[in-house]
Amino acid sequence: MSRNNLFDSLDREILYRLSLGVKLKELTKYIPLSLPGIERRKRRIAEVFDLESGSIKPILKKAKENGLV
Repeated sequence: MSRNNLFDSLDREILYRLSLGVKLKELTKYIPLSLPGIERRKRRIAEVFDLESGSIKPILKKAKENGLV
C-alpha cells in the first residue's frame, strides 16, 4: 500500500494549508477539528513519513516528495 493511501482528506487539507503558510493554530478556521486534534494528526503524518521530529518543514518536504502538496 502506498503512503499516499494512509492520508484522508483532513490530513491532505492540513498539509495543503501548511504548505500555503497557514500557521498551525490558525488551521481550526479551515479544518473542522480542535487544535489538539490537528496536532495529533500532524504527529501521525510525521510518523508515517518516518520523521523523528514533528516539525512542519520536514513534513512538508516529505509531502512534496510524495506528491501530496
